[in-house]
Amino acid sequence: RPSPRYGTLEIRVCDSLPTLQENLAVAALIHASAHEQYERLKAGQARARAPDCMIRENKWRAARHGIEADLVVNDEGDVKPLPQVASELLERVTPYFNRQEYGAYVGLLKKTLSGNTSYSRQQAIFNKTGQQMPIMRQSIRKRRPVKEYIFFRALLFPFLNGFFKDFFFFPKFKYFMFYFR
Repeated sequence: RPSPRYGTLEIRVCDSLPTLQENLAVAALIHASAHEQYERLKAGQARARAPDCMIRENKWRAARHGIEADLVVNDEGDVKPLPQVASELLERVTPYFNRQEYGAYVGLLKKTLSGNTSYSRQQAIFNKTGQQMPIMRQSIRKRRPVKEYIFFRALLFPFLNGFFKDFFFFPKFKYFMFYFR
């Protein structure tokens, strides 16, 4: 969310992404989307904001149904599957992925949209074992303890270089703060 007072754009980290690669892929998607929107604004092609009620409805649908959600896409109430809506966004911003040299994340995002989500992997483990402990073991293996600020800064700063002046990660609050150039 933009903060005019500080000249920053805050992007909250999704709390359900279990791996660093998945977090980086989402950060790449946000970054590419920001570039696409910025270029549209420069060209005078501002995109109309969806009504708040549609945003709330889609947020509920995504939270309730996950990747299987159908999202409301217009004022008439037409719906499309979330993977289709997200794939259309990904297709639109792929040139920005390529410009920023993180095209490798496009494949991971497509894989996620095809159903390889964290919760589906956890469900598969539970269906196979009938126990929750193997799910916890997998989660722990994927999340090695690190100094979040240093680790994320070292990995993401070069990744975001050129678009943001600097950023900070606040582990207690689970969000990044970006400073525009």
